[in-house]
Amino acid sequence: MRNQQTSGTLTLCSCMEVRITGNDSSSRHVPDNESRIVGGEEAIPHEFPWLIRIQRKTSQSLVCGGTIIDRNLILTAAHCIGNAKDDANKYEVLGGAHDMNAMEDTRQVRSITRINCHKEFNIDTFQNDICILVLASDLTWTRSVGPIKLANTSSVIPNSGTTAGFGVTVEGSSATSNLLQKVTVPIVSNERCFLLYKEHVEITNEMMCAGISGKDSCQGDSGGGLMCKSQNQETILCGIVSFGAGCGHEDFPGVYSRVSSYEAWISENSASSFSLVPITILTFSTLLKVVTFD
Repeated sequence: MRNQQTSGTLTLCSCMEVRITGNDSSSRHVPDNESRIVGGEEAIPHEFPWLIRIQRKTSQSLVCGGTIIDRNLILTAAHCIGNAKDDANKYEVLGGAHDMNAMEDTRQVRSITRINCHKEFNIDTFQNDICILVLASDLTWTRSVGPIKLANTSSVIPNSGTTAGFGVTVEGSSATSNLLQKVTVPIVSNERCFLLYKEHVEITNEMMCAGISGKDSCQGDSGGGLMCKSQNQETILCGIVSFGAGCGHEDFPGVYSRVSSYEAWISENSASSFSLVPITILTFSTLLKVVTFD
């Protein structure tokens, strides 16, 4: 399926909507961050114990995804959440969930005490789309709740990865999935991804791309992870779902923050909040961005 461009407007799909007219960035606005995996299937219950939901405290509605990297640390996308204390008070983290309609005794809910997003995150270019959430109290490790290792600079990226989330399964829908969905997608080279996106946004070395026609992350999946297999077949986090042009479009794969590029940043910004588990990184994400060309 090819992206449609009408009246000079290109729609980039993710959990946030950004409307840019000329050079005026004040026209940005963020609607409900609701969406889910496209072209996937229901995950095996609790096969991704590191996956969490960022949700609103008042309604428990989905905001974004994220991954557990330590008992009190969550890795997510900077575009999902602000740095202010007020934002920390608005949201909570839910781990150990699979079916949002079921009363699961595997669930753990934690408040957020601090938000530490990359200081050089740029909402217009999605550069440095990475953030660490510090929880008010530690998570308890169980079969349903546990950390993922992160890809590092020596990690070899395989040909495919898996992303999962509670986001929308059909682009343009506002209904999120009650069941955790997953999809396996091919990794797209940065050279190829750069050419596909070059007229709209720059794909840098700190990003990575994955997806194929009909299979992608979508709105609400942002901040979640692109999971890959290491050389010893251990699951590691390669990317963080960041943005994409639509969901599952043939010529626009999903774009992720490349976890290995932020190995030092993650270590430095986690040091004051308990020790991290051993790290090895990778990721995946989707966001809604509308660019209006004059």
